[in-house]
Amino acid sequence: MTHGLTTLPKKRKKKNKVWITDEILDIMQERKEAKIENNPEKYKKLNKLIKKECIKAREEWLSKKCKELEGLHRNKSNKIYEGIRDLSNSKTKSQIVSAYF
Repeated sequence: MTHGLTTLPKKRKKKNKVWITDEILDIMQERKEAKIENNPEKYKKLNKLIKKECIKAREEWLSKKCKELEGLHRNKSNKIYEGIRDLSNSKTKSQIVSAYF
């Protein structure tokens, strides 16, 4: 069973949220290794760090997207709706308009 681990490279975890950074993914990998090593103190420490970094990264991403939307002109309504859809995770324009107003 160990033969396969030595010949195949490890798969890198994919970002499933746009605001997750490579640094957060690296910390997640360290946390995974701490769990495998059965080191609960290190695991808890890294878990707290991940939560803190995720909150910070998400807030930065949201503020950046909001500033982009504020900078758009009125005649670019498609871009505005697209940005609102990204922020609200909605799929249809009617849901965005009703949620926005």
